[in-house]
Amino acid sequence: MHTSFHQQTYYDTSYQEEYLRKFLTDGRIPMDNNYAEQAIRPFTIARKNFVLMESDNGAKASAMIFSIAEAAKANAINTYEYFNLLLSEIPKHQDDKDTKYLDALLP
Repeated sequence: MHTSFHQQTYYDTSYQEEYLRKFLTDGRIPMDNNYAEQAIRPFTIARKNFVLMESDNGAKASAMIFSIAEAAKANAINTYEYFNLLLSEIPKHQDDKDTKYLDALLP
C-alpha cells in the first residue's frame, strides 16, 4: 500500500510540477487558495440550507440570488444597495412585455 501511495504521489507531482511551481516565477499568483475559499464560503454555508428546500423552484431562486450577489461583489457594487435598487425598479416594469429595461440594471 505504501508503494501505491508513493507511485500515485510521484505521478501526480511529476506531471503537475510545472504548474505547482508556477507561483515561484509569477508574483501575481498566490501561494494558497484562500481567496477562492473565501469566495465560496457563503455557498458552502448555504448548501446546508439548500437541503431543506421543499421545491426545485426554491433552490433555483436561491441560486439566482447568490448569482446576483456575487455579480455585484465582482463589480465592486454594494450588494445591499444593488438589491434595494432591483427590488424598487423591477416592480415598476411588471406589466412590460419588453425586458430591455433589465440591461440598465445589470452590474
